Amino acid sequence: MTLAIAGSEASGLESARADLYDGTVVILTPPCGVGRQAMELLRTMWHSVGARTVVIPARQHDTLIAATSHLPHLLASLLVKHVAEFDSNQTADLCGGGFRDTTRIAGGSPEMWHDVITTNASAVSRELRKFRTQLDACLRMINRKNFAGIRRLLEKSQRQRQDLLDAQHLK
Repeated sequence: MTLAIAGSEASGLESARADLYDGTVVILTPPCGVGRQAMELLRTMWHSVGARTVVIPARQHDTLIAATSHLPHLLASLLVKHVAEFDSNQTADLCGGGFRDTTRIAGGSPEMWHDVITTNASAVSRELRKFRTQLDACLRMINRKNFAGIRRLLEKSQRQRQDLLDAQHLK
Protein backbone atom coordinates (compact mmCIF):
# COMPACT_ATOMS: atom_id res chain seq x y z
CA MET A 1 0.00 0.00 0.00
CA THR A 2 1.10 3.57 -0.68
CA LEU A 3 -0.06 6.77 0.99
CA ALA A 4 1.05 10.23 -0.11
CA ILE A 5 0.80 12.97 2.48
CA ALA A 6 0.03 15.77 0.04
CA GLY A 7 -2.64 18.19 -0.95
CA SER A 8 -4.83 20.76 0.71
CA GLU A 9 -8.43 21.22 1.68
CA ALA A 10 -9.24 21.74 -2.02
CA SER A 11 -10.40 18.80 -4.12
CA GLY A 12 -11.22 17.98 -7.73
CA LEU A 13 -9.27 18.26 -10.97
CA GLU A 14 -9.33 22.06 -10.84
CA SER A 15 -7.17 21.84 -7.70
CA ALA A 16 -4.44 19.75 -9.39
CA ARG A 17 -0.89 21.09 -9.22
CA ALA A 18 2.27 20.00 -11.04
CA ASP A 19 4.32 20.36 -7.84
CA LEU A 20 1.91 18.39 -5.65
CA TYR A 21 4.47 15.76 -4.65
CA ASP A 22 7.55 18.00 -4.33
CA GLY A 23 8.96 17.28 -0.88
CA THR A 24 5.94 15.19 0.04
CA VAL A 25 6.32 12.15 2.26
CA VAL A 26 4.98 8.96 0.71
CA ILE A 27 4.45 6.05 3.08
CA LEU A 28 4.96 2.57 1.71
CA THR A 29 3.45 -0.28 3.71
CA PRO A 30 4.51 -3.40 1.87
CA PRO A 31 2.39 -6.51 2.32
CA CYS A 32 4.16 -9.76 3.23
CA GLY A 33 5.91 -11.34 0.30
CA VAL A 34 6.61 -8.14 -1.65
CA GLY A 35 10.16 -8.32 -2.90
CA ARG A 36 12.92 -5.81 -2.50
CA GLN A 37 12.95 -5.15 -6.26
CA ALA A 38 9.26 -4.17 -6.27
CA MET A 39 9.82 -1.81 -3.33
CA GLU A 40 12.78 -0.17 -5.08
CA LEU A 41 10.66 0.31 -8.20
CA LEU A 42 7.97 2.05 -6.12
CA ARG A 43 10.54 4.21 -4.36
CA THR A 44 12.11 5.20 -7.68
CA MET A 45 8.72 6.13 -9.13
CA TRP A 46 7.83 8.33 -6.14
CA HIS A 47 11.28 9.94 -6.07
CA SER A 48 10.89 10.81 -9.78
CA VAL A 49 7.95 13.10 -8.94
CA GLY A 50 9.81 14.77 -6.06
CA ALA A 51 8.54 12.77 -3.10
CA ARG A 52 10.42 11.23 -0.18
CA THR A 53 9.53 7.69 0.83
CA VAL A 54 9.20 6.08 4.24
CA VAL A 55 8.62 2.35 4.72
CA ILE A 56 6.64 1.34 7.82
CA PRO A 57 4.38 -1.56 8.81
CA ALA A 58 0.65 -1.11 8.13
CA ARG A 59 -0.44 -1.04 11.80
CA GLN A 60 2.14 1.62 12.67
CA HIS A 61 0.98 3.58 9.62
CA ASP A 62 -2.64 3.44 10.77
CA THR A 63 -1.77 4.73 14.25
CA LEU A 64 0.57 7.50 13.10
CA ILE A 65 -1.73 8.75 10.36
CA ALA A 66 -4.74 8.63 12.69
CA ALA A 67 -2.81 10.86 15.14
CA THR A 68 -1.23 13.24 12.62
CA SER A 69 -3.93 13.50 9.95
CA HIS A 70 -7.32 12.06 10.86
CA LEU A 71 -7.46 13.35 14.46
CA PRO A 72 -6.54 16.94 13.45
CA HIS A 73 -9.24 16.87 10.78
CA LEU A 74 -11.88 15.72 13.25
CA LEU A 75 -10.75 18.25 15.87
CA ALA A 76 -10.92 21.09 13.31
CA SER A 77 -14.41 19.95 12.31
CA LEU A 78 -15.54 19.77 15.93
CA LEU A 79 -14.18 23.26 16.62
CA VAL A 80 -16.15 24.66 13.66
CA LYS A 81 -19.28 22.88 14.90
CA HIS A 82 -18.75 24.21 18.43
CA VAL A 83 -18.26 27.84 17.35
CA ALA A 84 -21.12 27.69 14.82
CA GLU A 85 -23.51 26.77 17.65
CA PHE A 86 -23.11 30.20 19.29
CA ASP A 87 -26.26 32.23 18.79
CA SER A 88 -24.62 35.54 17.96
CA ASN A 89 -24.41 37.71 14.87
CA GLN A 90 -20.92 38.76 15.96
CA THR A 91 -19.43 35.25 16.11
CA ALA A 92 -18.13 35.36 12.53
CA ASP A 93 -16.48 38.74 13.15
CA LEU A 94 -14.59 37.25 16.09
CA CYS A 95 -13.18 34.29 14.14
CA GLY A 96 -9.67 35.60 13.58
CA GLY A 97 -6.49 34.10 12.23
CA GLY A 98 -6.17 31.45 14.94
CA PHE A 99 -9.63 30.08 14.16
CA ARG A 100 -9.00 30.27 10.42
CA ASP A 101 -5.60 28.53 10.69
CA THR A 102 -6.84 25.86 13.08
CA THR A 103 -9.94 25.01 11.07
CA ARG A 104 -8.62 25.28 7.49
CA ILE A 105 -8.62 21.52 7.05
CA ALA A 106 -12.29 21.30 8.05
CA GLY A 107 -12.95 22.74 4.59
CA GLY A 108 -11.84 19.45 3.01
CA SER A 109 -14.07 17.06 1.13
CA PRO A 110 -16.60 15.47 3.53
CA GLU A 111 -16.90 12.47 1.19
CA MET A 112 -13.17 11.80 1.19
CA TRP A 113 -12.77 12.32 4.95
CA HIS A 114 -15.78 10.14 5.70
CA ASP A 115 -14.14 7.33 3.72
CA VAL A 116 -10.73 7.92 5.31
CA ILE A 117 -12.11 7.83 8.85
CA THR A 118 -14.33 4.85 8.09
CA THR A 119 -11.37 2.92 6.70
CA ASN A 120 -9.16 3.64 9.72
CA ALA A 121 -11.92 3.77 12.37
CA SER A 122 -10.24 1.66 15.05
CA ALA A 123 -7.01 3.69 15.02
CA VAL A 124 -8.95 6.97 14.90
CA SER A 125 -11.04 5.83 17.86
CA ARG A 126 -7.89 4.97 19.86
CA GLU A 127 -6.35 8.37 19.09
CA LEU A 128 -9.55 10.22 20.01
CA ARG A 129 -9.58 8.44 23.39
CA LYS A 130 -5.92 9.33 23.96
CA PHE A 131 -6.64 12.94 23.01
CA ARG A 132 -9.63 13.02 25.36
CA THR A 133 -7.22 12.08 28.17
CA GLN A 134 -5.08 15.13 27.29
CA LEU A 135 -8.17 17.35 27.09
CA ASP A 136 -9.40 16.12 30.49
CA ALA A 137 -5.98 16.81 32.04
CA CYS A 138 -6.05 20.36 30.66
CA LEU A 139 -9.56 20.88 31.99
CA ARG A 140 -8.50 19.65 35.44
CA MET A 141 -5.62 22.14 35.48
CA ILE A 142 -7.96 25.01 34.60
CA ASN A 143 -10.61 23.94 37.13
CA ARG A 144 -7.95 23.65 39.85
CA LYS A 145 -6.51 27.01 38.81
CA ASN A 146 -3.20 25.33 38.04
CA PHE A 147 -2.14 28.05 35.64
CA ALA A 148 1.53 27.24 36.15
CA GLY A 149 0.68 23.79 34.74
CA ILE A 150 -1.05 25.44 31.78
CA ARG A 151 2.05 27.57 31.18
CA ARG A 152 4.25 24.44 31.26
CA LEU A 153 1.87 22.73 28.82
CA LEU A 154 2.03 25.69 26.43
CA GLU A 155 5.81 25.97 26.70
CA LYS A 156 6.36 22.24 26.23
CA SER A 157 4.00 22.03 23.26
CA GLN A 158 5.70 25.06 21.68
CA ARG A 159 9.10 23.31 21.95
CA GLN A 160 7.68 19.98 20.75
CA ARG A 161 6.05 21.63 17.75
CA GLN A 162 9.32 23.29 16.80
CA ASP A 163 11.20 19.99 17.25
CA LEU A 164 8.72 18.27 14.93
CA LEU A 165 9.06 21.01 12.33
CA ASP A 166 12.87 20.99 12.60
CA ALA A 167 12.99 17.19 12.18
CA GLN A 168 10.68 17.43 9.17
CA HIS A 169 12.92 19.94 7.39
CA LEU A 170 16.09 17.96 8.01
CA LYS A 171 14.94 15.08 5.84
